[in-house]
Amino acid sequence: MSTSDTQQFLIRGMDCADCAVTIERSLRRLPGVELATIAYASARARVTYQSGVVTREQMVTAIRDAGYDVAQERKPDPPLFSRPQVRLTVASAVVAGIGFLVRLLGGPEAVAEALLGLGALIGGFPIARRGWLALRVSRTLDMNILMAVAAIGAAAIDQWEEAAAVVVLFSLAETLEALTADRARSAIASLMTLAPQTALVH
Repeated sequence: MSTSDTQQFLIRGMDCADCAVTIERSLRRLPGVELATIAYASARARVTYQSGVVTREQMVTAIRDAGYDVAQERKPDPPLFSRPQVRLTVASAVVAGIGFLVRLLGGPEAVAEALLGLGALIGGFPIARRGWLALRVSRTLDMNILMAVAAIGAAAIDQWEEAAAVVVLFSLAETLEALTADRARSAIASLMTLAPQTALVH
């Protein structure tokens, strides 16, 4: 006989609000999961489920299939600029920026287009990956898919400047959102350390 139980997970890799939606829908698709909520600010998932139907390991697998990971305990987040996605964003902005500069200075158009296209490709890879995972796991057309389609559409009509601009600006916005989330999570963790371990009841 199954009984209702609750598990909490600390999620790694959430950099935007759409990430939380993808994880929620991935968990809710599991048989036996009654409720799944993600607190984006604290990067925690709370799942109510039927213990005789679904296991913790299956829920962890669902989270990982969505492109994220589960941490056993709260650890300091790695520096923002040490993360692969942020490095790709910086590389994309630099390469595309050089392409813009080549075009502005009247350099070879083929070189400018190649640099702009390479910049869009570098920055667009993580966007397309997140969008594909959201589509495959939770059947969601999120902002990542829309941005990827916009960039591909611009490239298809040889508008490499627009394709690079879409990718770079969206990637920078995602990086700033991740930075804000990191600061919020650090503040929440600091407040939690101030909570007393014991209380007196009169």
